[in-house]
Amino acid sequence: MSVKLTLGVSLKMYFGFQQTLDWSRQVADIVRHHPLLRQHPDTTLFTFPSAPAIDATLRAFVGTAMQVGAQNIAPAGPGAWTGETSAAMIAEMGGKFVEIGHAERRRHFHED
Repeated sequence: MSVKLTLGVSLKMYFGFQQTLDWSRQVADIVRHHPLLRQHPDTTLFTFPSAPAIDATLRAFVGTAMQVGAQNIAPAGPGAWTGETSAAMIAEMGGKFVEIGHAERRRHFHED
């Protein structure tokens, strides 16, 4: 039986902008050359950088198997939602995933 591997990481706010770019470039190099990824091209890889770094992270991973997504999205459609990010915008940028249901957002912002 073959198993499809999905592996990802959320950078939370642990990294600043430049550190996110440095990490993305280093990981992109590993992803481009890692022999296991050549043997298993159906592996799904993803990362969730902080919102201001999504575009630069997408550019760092061009031509690799790494997909990029958002750490959170607004539950509403586009409109007057200051400071929020819409799923449509993430998709337009090239994002493929979004991480939702964060414990800290449930606790501090009462999201459910």
